Amino acid sequence: MKDESPGPAANSDLGLRLLTAAFLLPVVGIIYHGGALAYALILGIGLIMGAEAMQVTGRKLTGIYAPFQVIFSVIPAVCLIWTGDHLTSFLLFAANVLFCLATSRSLPLALIIAGITASVIALSGLIGHPEGGRWLLVMISVVISADSAAYFIGRAVGGPKLAPVISPSKTWSGAVAGLIAGTSAGFGVGLMMGFPPLSSAMMGLIMADLSIGGDLLESWFKRRFKVKDSGRLLPGHGGLLDRFDGYLLAAPFLYSVLAYAGVHGG
Repeated sequence: MKDESPGPAANSDLGLRLLTAAFLLPVVGIIYHGGALAYALILGIGLIMGAEAMQVTGRKLTGIYAPFQVIFSVIPAVCLIWTGDHLTSFLLFAANVLFCLATSRSLPLALIIAGITASVIALSGLIGHPEGGRWLLVMISVVISADSAAYFIGRAVGGPKLAPVISPSKTWSGAVAGLIAGTSAGFGVGLMMGFPPLSSAMMGLIMADLSIGGDLLESWFKRRFKVKDSGRLLPGHGGLLDRFDGYLLAAPFLYSVLAYAGVHGG
């Protein structure tokens, strides 16, 4: 997600943001329909986000440990796709985070790698879940709605800062607008998908909140290394990590609920 700061720079990248968002629509369609291509796409996105995280820290991908830290970030998801074994996937996840922490000695990097790995596992699990495709559409709608509302309302209204040390441009007005928009998207899209309205609205509220949390986590990570964007792959957005930071926490939450708490369609 991008900052909410007003001014010519923010206005000038609006067209690029919309154009890039339009190019990302086929990605949503591929993930929704599932299958091998969807799995490959998610794993590819995970690898790119891992590589971007390394670059933010200044580490070269030709270094001793960096390639393994990136590759290992998708191995737990591959395990889940191949075997359906949640326990082994979780153990591989924990091992990867510990490996990253031990070899990099950087807590910020280990935490962002943990978020990337968890989100790739969750998205892979959602693709294979009977209700996953429809709930993915709900989550994507929630995250995009929360992001857009926070961006535009935060710029228009301004006011007290949400987390000035982590991300000075984000405001409470933007965060509240994001939560309202996310809840509304959860309710509306969930209703269209045939899910119970109250459950959809509550899931929308929680996922919108977690999407803001993922945004702040990535902002904190970049600020620790004095970097504005994670990359330049997406004009107007930065890198894939900038674009998909809202899913770092929201996707693991959604998959955990579907896999273990029995939330289903109507």
